[in-house]
Amino acid sequence: MTQSFRFEPDRCANCFQPLPDDEKHKPALFCTELCNSIAKDVRYWRKALRNGSLQDDAETRLVLHTRIAHLLGGGYNAVARTIPAGVRAFVFGRDEVCVQCGAPGQEIDHIEGDSNDPENLQLLCTDCHRAKTATHFVPATEEQNAFVDRLEQERVMPDEPSQLCDDEMFWQQVERILRPERINRIRYAATGFNPDTSVQLVDQIRALKYRRPGFDDSLEDDHSARGLDDDSGYGPDSYFAKAMARDD
Repeated sequence: MTQSFRFEPDRCANCFQPLPDDEKHKPALFCTELCNSIAKDVRYWRKALRNGSLQDDAETRLVLHTRIAHLLGGGYNAVARTIPAGVRAFVFGRDEVCVQCGAPGQEIDHIEGDSNDPENLQLLCTDCHRAKTATHFVPATEEQNAFVDRLEQERVMPDEPSQLCDDEMFWQQVERILRPERINRIRYAATGFNPDTSVQLVDQIRALKYRRPGFDDSLEDDHSARGLDDDSGYGPDSYFAKAMARDD
């Protein structure tokens, strides 16, 4: 079946606002990191709904709830909150156990803000970390609830993704084609060089006929990762790690 997804070259893949003509702009196919995060969360939600984990796995529901809460709060700055390996090792060695309950330390928490100064970091167990994170959540407004409802109805529930960036099965492969193509088009526009355009590439993608395959939990945004590290409960080795994994 030919896909009917929406994608507009040189416009944000999420909100369709014009993208800057700057080859260094990141994320390349989105106008802001928030738009990139919205698309990631839609893909995660679509996958979790279709592979059954949203219904069967409390951890998946927790991750989705937390991701949505971060979106409503303006997005989660994963880049700024990534803790360098040396600093992580120092905090684990300094604190050794959860500073709140004395249980084995599992995740590093930013006490306030995004600073990775060791004085702003503390070791917590997963339960204490989740409990602290939950204290920052506030009830959604009517406008925010309407935004989440629209995402669900217009972009999560349809069997086929309504936007190209929502495709939980194929976005990674397609993005790897479109991103460098856009950069090359910006870079060489002044010289008259004319590589294949995004319009041509997307037309080729639209023309593909394929049967959407079964779900593979090794694909992007897999929620099943576990580990010792974090950043506010959502770091590179935490329960939230794969869920927030970058795909660009």
